[in-house]
Amino acid sequence: MMSEKAEFLLETLTPVHIGSGDVFSQIDYFYENGYFNICDFQRALNDALNKVTDMDSFMKKCKGIISNKDNNFDVFAKEFNIDKNKYVLFKIKGEKQNTNIKTFIRHSNNKIYIPGSSIKGSIRTSIYLKENNILENLKKLKNKDQLKFLKDEITFLNKEKNLMVEDVEGDFSSKVMRIERIGMGSMDSAEFVEINKSEQKTVKIRKIKNLEIEDIINYVNDFYFNSLNAIIEMDALKNQQKIKENLLKIRNQIENSIKNYEKTMYLNIGFGGGYFNKSFGYYLIQIHRDKDLFVLRRNLKFGMRKIVKRPFPKTFAHVMNNQPGWVKLTLI
Repeated sequence: MMSEKAEFLLETLTPVHIGSGDVFSQIDYFYENGYFNICDFQRALNDALNKVTDMDSFMKKCKGIISNKDNNFDVFAKEFNIDKNKYVLFKIKGEKQNTNIKTFIRHSNNKIYIPGSSIKGSIRTSIYLKENNILENLKKLKNKDQLKFLKDEITFLNKEKNLMVEDVEGDFSSKVMRIERIGMGSMDSAEFVEINKSEQKTVKIRKIKNLEIEDIINYVNDFYFNSLNAIIEMDALKNQQKIKENLLKIRNQIENSIKNYEKTMYLNIGFGGGYFNKSFGYYLIQIHRDKDLFVLRRNLKFGMRKIVKRPFPKTFAHVMNNQPGWVKLTLI
């Protein structure tokens, strides 16, 4: 089968965070001139150790600095008379705050990129669910059979290699932003990327499947339009008018794109995606007519030690009243 290549321009609709897996505590950075300076604390510690003449005194000082959550790398550098700027790995813009920072994925040279696998996964889920008529298959199964079916489908889906997306490279500007979670309050902060229309990045997609690029766009938009409808109706967002307004704006953009046959697709990548846009959730609520999936959870006995009726999911992560991770890809 011949492959088809396509290029899209990517811009973000809400802040995007694709985690590196690294979380930097306050001892790992210092704040200066509007930037968090992320440092190599281990290297600084080793250099400080080389100057030690009294190990017991050194260990006591280190323990005191590290155990105080308000202390940062600047305090450590001053105490042991080392040049803090020598250990800076990279800088992230943001408002000063005492927080742990989850960083964006980077190459070994500390340059940010958006992995093609993150975009690929979001697109592939939409295609696979539509192409394989998952909804109709689920309707024929009982609850316990559904759970096994879903697990099998997810395993198979993860092995599918019908789509290839290159990593998105470029000069990305990033910012530390606070993550809020309804039902839990403030969480740690994370490094988010925002790409406006004038800074759009190129996404190269090669698919090896008997589908036109336009079909892929339609499948993606259909899935995320429906998942957004389900998210907006979540009980967790019942009193969150601003968040709902922002979600509706994205949903309306997708709806207009579908109506006007635009060669643009909308999807959710990285951190912040919910149950409905990262899984089969939208399909399940159609079958059970239960937006909180209480019936399914009760019958399967998962997610609760004691079965009680309560909203599910009961929490919702947001950044500045926006669900993170929404991007727009426009065919060139």
